[in-house]
Amino acid sequence: MILSGFIVFLQTNQVIKKNKINSVHYSNQTSQNHMDKLKQLYQKVILQHNNAPLFFEKQPNYTHQIEAYNPICGDQFTLYLQVVENVINRATFYGYGCAISKAASSVLMKKIQGLSLDEAHQICVDYLEMIQAENAEMPADEDLKAFFAARDFPSRQQCAVLAWEAFVQDYPKK
Repeated sequence: MILSGFIVFLQTNQVIKKNKINSVHYSNQTSQNHMDKLKQLYQKVILQHNNAPLFFEKQPNYTHQIEAYNPICGDQFTLYLQVVENVINRATFYGYGCAISKAASSVLMKKIQGLSLDEAHQICVDYLEMIQAENAEMPADEDLKAFFAARDFPSRQQCAVLAWEAFVQDYPKK
């Protein structure tokens, strides 16, 4: 009786080990796919813009101020625009957030310098479509391409669009 109980234990233990091995193997494959996507998401452009964001400063001489806030994660940036005759002479941002939201805000500031409000608005609309539309194509622009992978990560997608959505929602009137 003890012997048969021991055999059952061994057989059960072997099944558990076998299942653990299969699960680990499956998990490693799944993790590898996610790691590849994460590497794309956090590629060089995002890390550079996070570590040394462009136009990251409070701007005292702004004509338009836009608040970008995600209450779920706490990311919060203020966009400062100095607009003269419908042209964005200087755009800066300041605040805090994850690497993706900070980098995306930095890229936004870079893209809209010197543009008319309408041109900046259209760039934001195009960017949001690239991130959110199912059939969007990968952009040629290296800065924007870095955020394309956010499409596969819904929780990171919000980070990638935070400042861009805020600009569209609070589209400065001339």
